[in-house]
Amino acid sequence: MKAVAASGDEGMIKLFLATHTGMTEEQFEETASAWLATAEQPRSHRLYTQCVYQPMLKLLAYLRANRFKTYIVSGGGQDFMRPFTQKVYGVPPEQVVGTQFKSQYMLKVDSPSIELLPRILSIDDGPGKPEKIQRFIGKKPIAAFGNSDGDFQMLKWTGSNTRPNLELLVHHTDAVRAALQT
Repeated sequence: MKAVAASGDEGMIKLFLATHTGMTEEQFEETASAWLATAEQPRSHRLYTQCVYQPMLKLLAYLRANRFKTYIVSGGGQDFMRPFTQKVYGVPPEQVVGTQFKSQYMLKVDSPSIELLPRILSIDDGPGKPEKIQRFIGKKPIAAFGNSDGDFQMLKWTGSNTRPNLELLVHHTDAVRAALQT
């Protein structure tokens, strides 16, 4: 956690810990799903789940149609993304890799649950992405697509594959797009 705090993300970590922990995984999924059902992106006044990069949806559909297994590997909270990735991206929850929080098995009145604790287990950004890809998927991707500087290491990892591979970074910071969104 020190490395992330040193990069200026301390406020984001505190926000994640406050909003993503202290409840069971089921409670968190219900809370996240309820928020996603009503929360709007401030500029477009559309639900966040409707503000999806359309070319990425087309790419995911094309890859699946050609028998590729697709994953989402994001710096966002894994438990936050899993409730909506099937519906929005066509990617099932078990193929979503993201930042994780430490959890603990609890047994209360013969009812088992997993409680999310206020401690980050792993951050899925920068060098954390190839580490988690290896840990959860078990092999190097042959194609990876990113949209931020936090994807650089994932793209380099993919490029080191001895099989033919493709890495693509679409950086959403162009001046034209920024001017259109204001």
